[in-house]
Amino acid sequence: MRSSVSISRRLHAGTLVALAGLTVVACGSGSSTTPTTPTSLLPAARLSGTWSGTAKVIWDEIDGGGGCSGPVTVTFAQSGTAVSATLPDVSGCIAEPLRFEGALTGNVLQGSIVFPAFTWPTSGQASDDHVTMAALNVSWDLWRVPTSS
Repeated sequence: MRSSVSISRRLHAGTLVALAGLTVVACGSGSSTTPTTPTSLLPAARLSGTWSGTAKVIWDEIDGGGGCSGPVTVTFAQSGTAVSATLPDVSGCIAEPLRFEGALTGNVLQGSIVFPAFTWPTSGQASDDHVTMAALNVSWDLWRVPTSS
């Protein structure tokens, strides 16, 4: 007569063999497909090209408060979800050009203003004709410049 321990071990071993076989069959069946990106993660807009609008700075109270704004023209580059742009200086307001590097997921623009020694988190919204971005106390409101045909 077999003991309950040996029967239990055989049942466990048999179950493992059966599960392994089902796993092999399940993995080997069906067609092979390339993983796809969910539609919600694809860029909702094509940002490549020239945009114009306004850059705005609001100074902290410690810096005297107030602010400034001025016109800007920005050229975005885009490859898939990756987006980059040089945000120009604004006379009397933003002393030097800023570099944006980020990603567009759906209509959400996330990234950083990149300096040699540090970065500022930057976020915004984008559509085919309008982009808004903000980083700390700086913001941009941009509209696509129509291309001549």
